[in-house]
Amino acid sequence: MKYLREKDGSVLPLWHRIFFKVIIGEKTIPINFVAPPGRAYSQLQIDMEVERVVDYIDQKFPRLEFKMIQLLPNRFNFIAVNVKEGESK
Repeated sequence: MKYLREKDGSVLPLWHRIFFKVIIGEKTIPINFVAPPGRAYSQLQIDMEVERVVDYIDQKFPRLEFKMIQLLPNRFNFIAVNVKEGESK
């Protein structure tokens, strides 16, 4: 893991990879992001990627509700827990 030193002296962690898993029953769909060489993701960028993945999941699986579980600052699982209200199977 890399660190970024701010001008005020604070230190922010940086990550080279972000890992997501979308779990629907027995099926697992990995979604991974890898920073280009010499670059890394800040927490703000990780939050932006989480939003992108949430939008993707909502678009790809509109009938399912997901629970997000953050395992580490750069690892997330999205687990299908239910069919959305008002939707039929």
